[in-house]
Amino acid sequence: FILFASCVPLATWAQTPDEDAIQKVILDGYRAYATRDAPALFALFSERSPYLPEFKLYFQQEFTRNEKTKIESMNVRLLRKIEVENDKATARVYSEIKATYTDTGRPAEGFGDTDHTLRFVKEDGVWKVWQFGDTAQEIIGDLLAAKTEAESAAILKERGEPITGGLLQGLKNQAESFLDGKGDYAQAAIVYNIILKISKQLNFPLGIANALVGLGDVYAAQGDYIRAGDNYETVMKMAENLGVKEAIAAMSVKLGNIHYHQGNFTQAMEYYQRSAQGYEELGSKVNIAYPLFSIGNAYLAQGNYPQALEYLQRSLKIYEQIFDKAGTAYLLNKTGDVYAVQGDYTRAVDYYQRSLKLHEELGNRAQIGYSLNGIGNVRYLQGNYTEAAELSSRAVDLIKGS
Repeated sequence: FILFASCVPLATWAQTPDEDAIQKVILDGYRAYATRDAPALFALFSERSPYLPEFKLYFQQEFTRNEKTKIESMNVRLLRKIEVENDKATARVYSEIKATYTDTGRPAEGFGDTDHTLRFVKEDGVWKVWQFGDTAQEIIGDLLAAKTEAESAAILKERGEPITGGLLQGLKNQAESFLDGKGDYAQAAIVYNIILKISKQLNFPLGIANALVGLGDVYAAQGDYIRAGDNYETVMKMAENLGVKEAIAAMSVKLGNIHYHQGNFTQAMEYYQRSAQGYEELGSKVNIAYPLFSIGNAYLAQGNYPQALEYLQRSLKIYEQIFDKAGTAYLLNKTGDVYAVQGDYTRAVDYYQRSLKLHEELGNRAQIGYSLNGIGNVRYLQGNYTEAAELSSRAVDLIKGS
């Protein structure tokens, strides 16, 4: 059941006129997405749908985010026969999208495989999109509510099959949302274990690796560094056996973090150096910045301030070059900490203020608080206790209110 967004598809199964019409809406939608034709895309959606504002906002943000990318290929496939019941219909659509950055020609992030469930309504004889949803997001609630593995398996069989890379990616996104967005470690672990079980059944190495890394992240967030390290080591061995250099570099950072939190700074820096070298060989400037920062942070923890500054400055330079405001602001604040502890208060305040300005532009209240707190600490050390108290009070309010 393969539909190509670049040409008229050839149906391989008997279709009704309604199914043909819905299929055309799907293809028109993906064509409009590929060409960033927002008016054409939005025209396919029902004006009566309560999901329309959310749909418009999502794709407006998507088009803005991908302004400097070019879609190279797009394959759209129906995963199931379209279900039509009177004036309503449901279609499950899998897409494989490859895109590149227009300035570098490198593969663009944020694309790949997706698995969506679309609902339609027939208005005045014309089929319109009523809802555009992520399949994983739609079934995650029922999966989490399942009390037994048998219930979970039944839900996946009824609503998740066929299992696709897009569905697994969607489940991974949900798990990351629980872990990073909500700090709900229990729910995140449940979803990662579901991904792990499915991936093992399908003998899908990438899914297994993603699940093990995710569970490692859950353990690390809870301070269980031994179990986290075991998971990361398992994935590292998988990556080494398969020769996946990017995964080796990524796991090196995570293993470095484990050793850092355990106070094993020498081993931590060995892993960070391996990661930085791996990303450099891959030509991935974006990813080199973090291991360089981590090396600087490890030197800072050991009181080696000159070396800490060297690596923090190298990392900062990369974040500035790639226009990563959040990364730049964080590194500015961290560098301010080093100057402050060395007693170079003028430079420390300069870095804190530069960090503060960027965090204010980003609207990150907690990070604004940390920058103000840094300036407050310097003012205290300079004997300006009144200003120090005012800044610290503002910082506490911002951090608590975030």
